[in-house]
Amino acid sequence: MSENIPGSTFIEGEKVRLKTVEEGDFDFLRNNINDSRIRRAMLGDGPTNTKQLRDNHTEKRDYQFVIATSDSRVGYISIHEVSYTHGTAAISYWVDPEKQGQGHATEAIQLLLQYAFDQLRLHKVRADVREFNNSSRRVLEKIGFKHEGVLRESRYVDGKYWHRHRYGFLRHEWDSSTVECQEVSTTGDWGDSPD
Repeated sequence: MSENIPGSTFIEGEKVRLKTVEEGDFDFLRNNINDSRIRRAMLGDGPTNTKQLRDNHTEKRDYQFVIATSDSRVGYISIHEVSYTHGTAAISYWVDPEKQGQGHATEAIQLLLQYAFDQLRLHKVRADVREFNNSSRRVLEKIGFKHEGVLRESRYVDGKYWHRHRYGFLRHEWDSSTVECQEVSTTGDWGDSPD
């Protein structure tokens, strides 16, 4: 069954698209952010309601997208802490636990990296991953992120301090030919992208 997914497709890949976050997405985002399987791997530290999501989304500090397939929302990805002076930024992402293991995060990160390097002209993109999030670490390593270090006992989760692993990707390490994507932004309809 096809889900009504509002918003314009900003970047389209083979299996996923990165679309603008719209009012109709907030229930999906709130429900997943508050899911313990996602929450414990994120850097947030408390419950999030719809108003907080709306306020966070309207801040002019980053680029936020819903990861969608042709018929459903599957996750979220953002590029944030953008410094045009230094050419650096960080990425954050998650995929609905019921839709993990299908390559959605891998393709979404690749699409966002291509945008970061080719359009925003960034020099470096980083990602921080809690030590117990082995799936996320594998995704980053598969794409080509380099492990740069450990931020020791920097996050408190479930009664314990955990390390965060820092990963980085430099522009000259990126081969955009590995990603099939089209930048789209005008129609908002799935599949109506310009050639």
